[in-house]
Amino acid sequence: MKYLGFARKYRPQNFSQVVGQKEIAAVLENTLRNKHEYHAYLFFGPRGVGKTSMARILAKAFNCKQGPTPIPCNECDFCKRISVGEDVDVLEIDGASTRGIDEIRALKESTKYLPANARYKIFIIDEVHMLTMQAFNALLKILEEPPAYIKFIFATTEIHEIPETILSRCQRFNFNQITMVDVIAHLQEIAKKENLVIEDGVLEKLARRSGGALRDSLVLLEQLATFGDGKIDHQALQQITGTALEDAQGIISALIAQEPVRLLGIIRTFITRGGHIGNLLDCLIQGFRDLLVINLAPDQVDWIEGTPEYQGWIVEQKTKVQPDFLHTAIRFLLDAKTLLRRANLDRIVLETTLLKILRMDSLFSLKVVTDQLTQLEQRLYQKVGEPVFPPLVPRLGVASTMEAAGVVLAPPEPKKIKQMPAQEAQTSASTLPTKPPAQESSQLQAQPTSVQAQPASVQAQPTSVQAQPTSV
Repeated sequence: MKYLGFARKYRPQNFSQVVGQKEIAAVLENTLRNKHEYHAYLFFGPRGVGKTSMARILAKAFNCKQGPTPIPCNECDFCKRISVGEDVDVLEIDGASTRGIDEIRALKESTKYLPANARYKIFIIDEVHMLTMQAFNALLKILEEPPAYIKFIFATTEIHEIPETILSRCQRFNFNQITMVDVIAHLQEIAKKENLVIEDGVLEKLARRSGGALRDSLVLLEQLATFGDGKIDHQALQQITGTALEDAQGIISALIAQEPVRLLGIIRTFITRGGHIGNLLDCLIQGFRDLLVINLAPDQVDWIEGTPEYQGWIVEQKTKVQPDFLHTAIRFLLDAKTLLRRANLDRIVLETTLLKILRMDSLFSLKVVTDQLTQLEQRLYQKVGEPVFPPLVPRLGVASTMEAAGVVLAPPEPKKIKQMPAQEAQTSASTLPTKPPAQESSQLQAQPTSVQAQPASVQAQPTSVQAQPTSV
Protein backbone atom coordinates (compact mmCIF):
# COMPACT_ATOMS: atom_id res chain seq x y z
CA MET A 1 0.00 0.00 0.00
CA LYS A 2 1.36 3.41 -0.92
CA TYR A 3 2.35 5.87 1.77
CA LEU A 4 -0.20 8.50 2.79
CA GLY A 5 0.63 11.71 4.58
CA PHE A 6 -0.95 12.50 7.91
CA ALA A 7 -3.38 15.01 6.35
CA ARG A 8 -4.79 12.30 4.03
CA LYS A 9 -4.35 9.33 6.31
CA TYR A 10 -6.33 10.93 9.14
CA ARG A 11 -8.96 12.70 7.06
CA PRO A 12 -12.36 12.36 8.81
CA GLN A 13 -14.65 9.69 7.35
CA ASN A 14 -17.92 10.64 9.04
CA PHE A 15 -19.48 13.68 10.65
CA SER A 16 -18.47 12.74 14.19
CA GLN A 17 -14.77 12.80 13.26
CA VAL A 18 -14.78 16.36 11.92
CA VAL A 19 -12.67 18.61 14.19
CA GLY A 20 -13.96 22.00 15.27
CA GLN A 21 -17.14 22.08 13.15
CA LYS A 22 -19.61 20.26 15.37
CA GLU A 23 -22.51 22.64 14.72
CA ILE A 24 -22.29 22.25 10.95
CA ALA A 25 -21.99 18.48 11.29
CA ALA A 26 -25.11 18.41 13.49
CA VAL A 27 -27.12 20.45 10.97
CA LEU A 28 -26.16 18.17 8.09
CA GLU A 29 -26.89 15.05 10.12
CA ASN A 30 -30.38 16.33 10.98
CA THR A 31 -30.95 17.27 7.34
CA LEU A 32 -30.23 13.71 6.25
CA ARG A 33 -32.09 12.14 9.14
CA ASN A 34 -35.25 14.14 8.40
CA LYS A 35 -34.97 13.67 4.61
CA HIS A 36 -34.69 17.41 3.98
CA GLU A 37 -31.87 17.22 1.45
CA TYR A 38 -31.19 20.41 -0.46
CA HIS A 39 -29.77 20.50 -3.98
CA ALA A 40 -26.92 23.02 -3.46
CA TYR A 41 -24.60 23.58 -0.50
CA LEU A 42 -21.90 26.20 -0.06
CA PHE A 43 -19.09 25.65 2.48
CA PHE A 44 -16.92 28.71 3.14
CA GLY A 45 -14.21 29.52 5.64
CA PRO A 46 -10.41 29.68 6.13
CA ARG A 47 -8.05 27.15 4.57
CA GLY A 48 -7.50 23.77 6.19
CA VAL A 49 -10.62 23.71 8.38
CA GLY A 50 -12.41 20.73 6.78
CA LYS A 51 -14.53 22.09 3.93
CA THR A 52 -13.51 19.48 1.33
CA SER A 53 -13.57 16.68 3.91
CA MET A 54 -17.10 17.64 4.92
CA ALA A 55 -18.12 17.71 1.24
CA ARG A 56 -16.88 14.14 0.74
CA ILE A 57 -18.66 12.95 3.88
CA LEU A 58 -21.89 14.57 2.68
CA ALA A 59 -21.48 12.90 -0.72
CA LYS A 60 -21.02 9.52 0.98
CA ALA A 61 -24.09 10.16 3.13
CA PHE A 62 -26.15 10.85 0.00
CA ASN A 63 -24.94 7.84 -1.99
CA CYS A 64 -24.21 5.26 0.72
CA LYS A 65 -25.88 1.93 0.07
CA GLN A 66 -27.74 2.38 3.35
CA GLY A 67 -28.54 6.01 2.69
CA PRO A 68 -29.30 8.73 2.50
CA THR A 69 -28.05 8.42 6.05
CA PRO A 70 -26.39 10.68 8.62
CA ILE A 71 -23.86 7.91 9.32
CA PRO A 72 -22.27 6.56 6.12
CA CYS A 73 -21.10 2.98 6.53
CA ASN A 74 -17.66 3.46 4.85
CA GLU A 75 -17.89 -0.22 3.89
CA CYS A 76 -19.95 -0.26 0.71
CA ASP A 77 -18.41 0.27 -2.71
CA PHE A 78 -19.89 3.75 -3.00
CA CYS A 79 -18.36 4.95 0.27
CA LYS A 80 -14.96 3.43 -0.53
CA ARG A 81 -14.79 4.96 -4.00
CA ILE A 82 -15.90 8.39 -2.78
CA SER A 83 -13.31 8.31 0.03
CA VAL A 84 -10.46 7.97 -2.48
CA GLY A 85 -12.06 10.20 -5.13
CA GLU A 86 -12.68 7.46 -7.71
CA ASP A 87 -16.46 7.40 -7.96
CA VAL A 88 -17.70 8.29 -11.46
CA ASP A 89 -20.87 9.85 -10.07
CA VAL A 90 -19.08 12.14 -7.62
CA LEU A 91 -17.01 14.63 -9.61
CA GLU A 92 -14.50 16.79 -7.75
CA ILE A 93 -13.69 19.88 -9.79
CA ASP A 94 -10.98 22.45 -9.14
CA GLY A 95 -12.49 25.88 -9.67
CA ALA A 96 -9.06 27.44 -10.17
CA SER A 97 -8.29 25.38 -13.30
CA THR A 98 -11.81 24.66 -14.53
CA ARG A 99 -13.16 28.17 -14.41
CA GLY A 100 -14.27 29.16 -17.89
CA ILE A 101 -17.68 29.20 -19.47
CA ASP A 102 -16.86 26.30 -21.80
CA GLU A 103 -16.05 23.97 -18.91
CA ILE A 104 -19.20 24.95 -17.04
CA ARG A 105 -21.29 24.45 -20.18
CA ALA A 106 -19.86 20.95 -20.47
CA LEU A 107 -20.70 20.34 -16.80
CA LYS A 108 -24.21 21.63 -17.37
CA GLU A 109 -24.60 19.34 -20.37
CA SER A 110 -23.58 16.32 -18.27
CA THR A 111 -26.38 17.01 -15.80
CA LYS A 112 -28.84 15.78 -18.45
CA TYR A 113 -27.69 12.20 -17.90
CA LEU A 114 -28.65 9.99 -15.00
CA PRO A 115 -25.95 8.77 -12.58
CA ALA A 116 -24.19 5.62 -13.71
CA ASN A 117 -24.51 3.62 -10.49
CA ALA A 118 -25.20 5.84 -7.51
CA ARG A 119 -28.34 7.47 -6.22
CA TYR A 120 -27.20 11.02 -7.01
CA LYS A 121 -24.76 12.66 -9.37
CA ILE A 122 -22.80 15.04 -7.15
CA PHE A 123 -20.55 17.89 -8.26
CA ILE A 124 -18.00 19.12 -5.69
CA ILE A 125 -16.45 22.38 -6.90
CA ASP A 126 -13.54 23.53 -4.77
CA GLU A 127 -12.41 27.19 -4.81
CA VAL A 128 -15.62 28.04 -6.62
CA HIS A 129 -14.92 31.77 -6.32
CA MET A 130 -12.31 31.37 -9.08
CA LEU A 131 -15.00 30.86 -11.73
CA THR A 132 -15.48 33.66 -14.22
CA MET A 133 -18.63 35.75 -14.20
CA GLN A 134 -19.74 34.10 -17.45
CA ALA A 135 -19.26 30.68 -15.85
CA PHE A 136 -21.35 31.72 -12.85
CA ASN A 137 -24.09 32.90 -15.17
CA ALA A 138 -24.04 29.53 -16.92
CA LEU A 139 -24.68 27.85 -13.56
CA LEU A 140 -27.70 29.93 -12.62
CA LYS A 141 -30.42 28.03 -14.45
CA ILE A 142 -29.27 24.58 -13.40
CA LEU A 143 -28.95 25.75 -9.77
CA GLU A 144 -32.45 27.18 -9.81
CA GLU A 145 -34.20 24.15 -11.30
CA PRO A 146 -31.87 21.12 -11.11
CA PRO A 147 -32.96 17.56 -11.86
CA ALA A 148 -33.87 15.51 -8.81
CA TYR A 149 -30.74 13.38 -9.11
CA ILE A 150 -28.26 16.33 -9.09
CA LYS A 151 -26.47 17.74 -6.04
CA PHE A 152 -23.95 20.59 -5.91
CA ILE A 153 -21.44 21.14 -3.10
CA PHE A 154 -19.31 24.28 -3.38
CA ALA A 155 -16.29 25.15 -1.23
CA THR A 156 -14.46 28.47 -1.08
CA THR A 157 -12.25 30.68 1.06
CA GLU A 158 -13.53 33.91 -0.57
CA ILE A 159 -17.30 33.99 -0.32
CA HIS A 160 -17.39 37.75 -1.01
CA GLU A 161 -16.24 37.06 -4.59
CA ILE A 162 -19.26 34.88 -5.37
CA PRO A 163 -22.25 36.65 -7.00
CA GLU A 164 -25.36 37.10 -4.92
CA THR A 165 -27.36 35.25 -7.56
CA ILE A 166 -25.35 32.12 -6.77
CA LEU A 167 -25.42 32.62 -3.00
CA SER A 168 -29.21 32.94 -2.98
CA ARG A 169 -29.54 29.48 -4.53
CA CYS A 170 -27.37 27.67 -1.95
CA GLN A 171 -27.54 26.67 1.67
CA ARG A 172 -24.51 28.35 3.23
CA PHE A 173 -22.35 26.99 6.03
CA ASN A 174 -19.67 29.12 7.66
CA PHE A 175 -16.67 27.01 8.74
CA ASN A 176 -14.92 28.58 11.72
CA GLN A 177 -11.22 28.70 12.39
CA ILE A 178 -10.31 25.73 14.57
CA THR A 179 -9.31 26.66 18.11
CA MET A 180 -5.87 25.84 19.45
CA VAL A 181 -7.40 23.53 22.05
CA ASP A 182 -9.01 21.39 19.34
CA VAL A 183 -5.88 21.42 17.18
CA ILE A 184 -3.64 20.35 20.06
CA ALA A 185 -6.03 17.58 21.13
CA HIS A 186 -6.14 16.21 17.57
CA LEU A 187 -2.35 16.36 17.22
CA GLN A 188 -1.92 14.51 20.50
CA GLU A 189 -4.25 11.78 19.30
CA ILE A 190 -2.35 11.36 16.04
CA ALA A 191 1.03 11.46 17.79
CA LYS A 192 -0.13 8.62 20.03
CA LYS A 193 -1.23 6.54 17.05
CA GLU A 194 2.09 7.18 15.28
CA ASN A 195 4.16 6.47 18.42
CA LEU A 196 5.83 9.88 18.34
CA VAL A 197 7.87 11.16 21.26
CA ILE A 198 7.06 14.86 21.69
CA GLU A 199 8.67 17.30 24.11
CA ASP A 200 6.34 19.30 26.34
CA GLY A 201 5.10 22.53 24.82
CA VAL A 202 6.02 21.68 21.23
CA LEU A 203 2.46 20.96 20.10
CA GLU A 204 1.29 24.30 21.51
CA LYS A 205 3.87 26.18 19.47
CA LEU A 206 3.13 24.04 16.42
CA ALA A 207 -0.60 24.76 16.67
CA ARG A 208 0.06 28.50 17.04
CA ARG A 209 2.27 28.52 13.95
CA SER A 210 -0.50 26.88 11.89
CA GLY A 211 -2.92 29.70 12.69
CA GLY A 212 -5.90 27.41 13.29
CA ALA A 213 -5.50 25.44 10.03
CA LEU A 214 -5.61 21.77 10.99
CA ARG A 215 -4.21 20.58 7.67
CA ASP A 216 -1.17 22.84 8.05
CA SER A 217 -0.63 21.44 11.55
CA LEU A 218 -0.70 17.86 10.29
CA VAL A 219 1.74 18.62 7.47
CA LEU A 220 4.15 20.27 9.91
CA LEU A 221 3.80 17.44 12.43
CA GLU A 222 4.68 14.91 9.75
CA GLN A 223 7.69 16.95 8.66
CA LEU A 224 8.97 17.20 12.22
CA ALA A 225 8.46 13.47 12.78
CA THR A 226 10.51 12.69 9.70
CA PHE A 227 13.22 15.17 10.67
CA GLY A 228 13.62 13.81 14.19
CA ASP A 229 13.02 10.14 13.32
CA GLY A 230 9.96 9.98 15.56
CA LYS A 231 11.26 12.45 18.17
CA ILE A 232 10.05 16.04 18.17
CA ASP A 233 11.57 18.73 20.37
CA HIS A 234 11.80 22.52 20.45
CA GLN A 235 15.12 22.57 18.62
CA ALA A 236 13.69 20.59 15.72
CA LEU A 237 10.66 22.89 15.58
CA GLN A 238 12.93 25.94 15.48
CA GLN A 239 15.13 24.48 12.74
CA ILE A 240 12.17 23.51 10.56
CA THR A 241 9.89 26.49 11.01
CA GLY A 242 12.39 29.24 11.86
CA THR A 243 12.21 31.68 14.75
CA ALA A 244 9.67 34.19 13.51
CA LEU A 245 7.54 33.99 16.67
CA GLU A 246 10.47 34.39 19.06
CA ASP A 247 12.07 37.14 16.97
CA ALA A 248 8.76 38.99 16.79
CA GLN A 249 8.65 39.06 20.58
CA GLY A 250 12.22 40.37 20.69
CA ILE A 251 11.44 43.08 18.13
CA ILE A 252 8.34 44.21 20.06
CA SER A 253 10.39 44.38 23.26
CA ALA A 254 13.06 46.45 21.47
CA LEU A 255 10.42 48.82 20.10
CA ILE A 256 8.93 49.36 23.53
CA ALA A 257 12.37 49.86 25.12
CA GLN A 258 13.48 52.26 22.34
CA GLU A 259 16.55 50.17 21.43
CA PRO A 260 17.27 50.58 17.69
CA VAL A 261 20.59 48.71 17.80
CA ARG A 262 18.98 45.65 19.34
CA LEU A 263 16.09 45.91 16.88
CA LEU A 264 18.33 45.96 13.80
CA GLY A 265 20.43 43.15 15.24
CA ILE A 266 17.41 40.85 15.58
CA ILE A 267 16.39 41.57 11.99
CA ARG A 268 19.91 40.90 10.73
CA THR A 269 20.11 37.56 12.55
CA PHE A 270 16.65 36.57 11.34
CA ILE A 271 17.51 37.26 7.69
CA THR A 272 20.91 35.56 8.00
CA ARG A 273 19.15 32.37 9.10
CA GLY A 274 16.96 32.54 5.99
CA GLY A 275 13.82 33.76 7.70
CA HIS A 276 10.85 34.89 5.62
CA ILE A 277 10.04 38.55 6.18
CA GLY A 278 6.37 38.08 5.34
CA ASN A 279 6.04 35.53 8.16
CA LEU A 280 7.83 37.89 10.55
CA LEU A 281 5.42 40.69 9.66
CA ASP A 282 2.47 38.39 10.31
CA CYS A 283 3.88 37.49 13.73
CA LEU A 284 4.45 41.15 14.55
CA ILE A 285 0.90 42.08 13.58
CA GLN A 286 -0.44 39.20 15.67
CA GLY A 287 1.72 40.25 18.63
CA PHE A 288 0.55 43.87 18.50
CA ARG A 289 -3.02 42.67 18.15
CA ASP A 290 -2.67 40.51 21.27
CA LEU A 291 -1.20 43.46 23.17
CA LEU A 292 -4.08 45.64 22.06
CA VAL A 293 -6.67 43.08 23.16
CA ILE A 294 -5.11 42.55 26.58
CA ASN A 295 -4.65 46.30 26.97
CA LEU A 296 -8.35 46.99 26.41
CA ALA A 297 -9.62 43.80 28.09
CA PRO A 298 -7.10 43.00 30.85
CA ASP A 299 -9.10 40.13 32.33
CA GLN A 300 -9.59 38.23 29.05
CA VAL A 301 -6.31 36.33 28.86
CA ASP A 302 -8.15 33.43 27.22
CA TRP A 303 -8.64 35.62 24.16
CA ILE A 304 -4.89 35.37 23.54
CA GLU A 305 -4.13 32.12 21.75
CA GLY A 306 -0.72 30.72 22.56
CA THR A 307 1.33 28.93 25.13
CA PRO A 308 1.07 29.94 28.82
CA GLU A 309 4.56 31.47 28.50
CA TYR A 310 3.42 33.64 25.59
CA GLN A 311 0.27 34.73 27.42
CA GLY A 312 2.37 35.67 30.44
CA TRP A 313 4.71 37.73 28.27
CA ILE A 314 1.76 39.58 26.72
CA VAL A 315 0.35 40.40 30.16
CA GLU A 316 3.77 41.63 31.29
CA GLN A 317 4.09 44.02 28.34
CA LYS A 318 0.59 45.49 28.48
CA THR A 319 1.47 48.23 30.96
CA LYS A 320 4.35 49.50 28.80
CA VAL A 321 2.29 50.59 25.78
CA GLN A 322 -0.87 52.53 25.07
CA PRO A 323 -3.69 51.59 22.64
CA ASP A 324 -2.93 54.54 20.32
CA PHE A 325 0.63 53.33 19.87
CA LEU A 326 -0.59 49.79 19.09
CA HIS A 327 -3.23 51.00 16.61
CA THR A 328 -0.66 53.06 14.72
CA ALA A 329 1.94 50.28 14.75
CA ILE A 330 -0.52 47.77 13.31
CA ARG A 331 -1.47 50.22 10.55
CA PHE A 332 2.18 50.77 9.64
CA LEU A 333 2.82 47.00 9.52
CA LEU A 334 -0.24 46.38 7.35
CA ASP A 335 0.97 49.08 4.96
CA ALA A 336 4.37 47.34 4.90
CA LYS A 337 2.74 44.03 3.91
CA THR A 338 1.02 45.77 1.02
CA LEU A 339 4.31 47.36 -0.04
CA LEU A 340 6.09 43.99 0.04
CA ARG A 341 3.87 42.77 -2.80
CA ARG A 342 5.07 45.62 -5.02
CA ALA A 343 8.75 45.87 -4.07
CA ASN A 344 11.67 43.47 -3.90
CA LEU A 345 13.45 45.33 -1.10
CA ASP A 346 11.87 43.30 1.69
CA ARG A 347 14.55 44.01 4.28
CA ILE A 348 14.50 47.76 3.67
CA VAL A 349 10.71 47.85 3.89
CA LEU A 350 10.80 45.95 7.18
CA GLU A 351 13.61 47.99 8.74
CA THR A 352 12.26 51.40 7.75
CA THR A 353 8.78 50.48 8.98
CA LEU A 354 10.04 49.31 12.35
CA LEU A 355 12.31 52.33 12.76
CA LYS A 356 9.34 54.57 11.98
CA ILE A 357 7.38 52.80 14.72
CA LEU A 358 10.39 53.21 17.03
CA ARG A 359 10.35 56.98 16.53
CA MET A 360 6.61 57.40 16.86
CA ASP A 361 7.12 59.16 20.19
CA SER A 362 8.29 62.18 18.17
CA LEU A 363 5.13 62.19 16.08
CA PHE A 364 2.15 64.01 17.51
CA SER A 365 -1.42 63.81 16.38
CA LEU A 366 -2.68 66.44 13.99
CA LYS A 367 -5.31 67.40 16.54
CA VAL A 368 -2.67 68.30 19.15
CA VAL A 369 -0.78 70.47 16.66
CA THR A 370 -3.91 72.22 15.33
CA ASP A 371 -5.15 72.89 18.85
CA GLN A 372 -1.84 74.53 19.70
CA LEU A 373 -1.89 76.62 16.55
CA THR A 374 -5.46 77.69 17.24
CA GLN A 375 -4.53 78.83 20.72
CA LEU A 376 -1.51 80.65 19.34
CA GLU A 377 -3.65 82.48 16.81
CA GLN A 378 -6.16 83.50 19.46
CA ARG A 379 -3.49 84.78 21.85
CA LEU A 380 -1.66 86.74 19.18
CA TYR A 381 -4.74 88.88 18.60
CA GLN A 382 -5.69 89.38 22.20
CA LYS A 383 -5.43 92.89 23.56
CA VAL A 384 -3.54 91.93 26.71
CA GLY A 385 -2.32 88.81 28.48
CA GLU A 386 0.29 86.16 27.88
CA PRO A 387 -0.51 83.00 25.86
CA VAL A 388 -1.01 79.99 28.08
CA PHE A 389 -0.58 76.53 26.58
CA PRO A 390 -1.69 73.32 28.33
CA PRO A 391 1.01 70.64 28.64
CA LEU A 392 1.20 68.32 25.69
CA VAL A 393 0.11 64.72 26.25
CA PRO A 394 2.09 62.29 24.04
CA ARG A 395 -0.33 60.44 21.83
CA LEU A 396 1.59 57.20 21.91
CA GLY A 397 2.10 56.83 25.63
CA VAL A 398 5.91 57.26 25.45
CA ALA A 399 7.39 59.94 27.72
CA SER A 400 8.47 62.82 25.55
CA THR A 401 7.82 66.52 24.93
CA MET A 402 7.57 68.80 21.98
CA GLU A 403 11.07 70.04 22.67
CA ALA A 404 12.48 66.51 22.45
CA ALA A 405 10.82 66.16 19.08
CA GLY A 406 12.33 69.41 17.87
CA VAL A 407 8.93 71.10 17.52
CA VAL A 408 8.56 74.55 19.12
CA LEU A 409 5.15 76.13 19.10
CA ALA A 410 5.92 78.96 21.56
CA PRO A 411 4.55 82.19 20.08
CA PRO A 412 6.64 85.35 19.71
CA GLU A 413 6.45 88.01 22.38
CA PRO A 414 2.86 89.34 22.17
CA LYS A 415 2.44 93.02 21.50
CA LYS A 416 -0.55 95.11 22.20
CA ILE A 417 -2.58 95.81 19.12
CA LYS A 418 -4.16 99.18 18.79
CA GLN A 419 -7.80 98.74 17.98
CA MET A 420 -9.71 101.24 15.89
CA PRO A 421 -13.26 102.25 16.74
CA ALA A 422 -15.90 100.63 14.58
CA GLN A 423 -17.08 103.95 13.08
CA GLU A 424 -13.55 104.97 12.16
CA ALA A 425 -12.90 101.52 10.67
CA GLN A 426 -15.95 101.80 8.42
CA THR A 427 -14.91 105.27 7.27
CA SER A 428 -11.38 104.06 6.59
CA ALA A 429 -12.62 101.00 4.71
CA SER A 430 -14.89 103.08 2.47
CA THR A 431 -12.19 105.60 1.63
CA LEU A 432 -9.22 103.25 1.17
CA PRO A 433 -9.91 102.18 -2.45
CA THR A 434 -9.89 105.87 -3.56
CA LYS A 435 -6.77 106.92 -1.69
CA PRO A 436 -3.59 107.45 -3.63
CA PRO A 437 -0.47 105.42 -2.72
CA ALA A 438 0.91 108.28 -0.68
CA GLN A 439 -2.12 108.23 1.63
CA GLU A 440 -1.86 104.44 2.04
CA SER A 441 1.75 104.82 3.10
CA SER A 442 0.86 107.47 5.66
CA GLN A 443 -1.97 105.33 6.99
CA LEU A 444 0.41 102.39 7.49
CA GLN A 445 2.82 104.62 9.35
CA ALA A 446 0.00 105.63 11.68
CA GLN A 447 -0.15 102.04 12.98
CA PRO A 448 3.50 101.00 13.38
CA THR A 449 2.86 98.35 16.04
CA SER A 450 0.39 96.21 14.07
CA VAL A 451 2.43 96.47 10.89
CA GLN A 452 5.74 95.64 12.51
CA ALA A 453 4.33 92.48 14.13
CA GLN A 454 3.77 90.96 10.69
CA PRO A 455 5.86 93.04 8.25
CA ALA A 456 5.80 90.70 5.26
CA SER A 457 2.12 89.83 5.12
CA VAL A 458 0.62 93.12 6.28
CA GLN A 459 2.62 95.39 3.99
CA ALA A 460 1.69 93.20 1.03
CA GLN A 461 -2.04 93.69 1.78
CA PRO A 462 -2.49 96.89 3.83
CA THR A 463 -6.13 97.37 3.00
CA SER A 464 -7.16 94.02 4.58
CA VAL A 465 -5.56 95.00 7.87
CA GLN A 466 -7.25 98.40 8.06
CA ALA A 467 -10.59 97.29 6.65
CA GLN A 468 -11.42 94.68 9.36
CA PRO A 469 -9.86 95.73 12.64
CA THR A 470 -13.00 94.96 14.67
CA SER A 471 -13.00 91.26 13.59
CA VAL A 472 -9.37 90.99 14.69
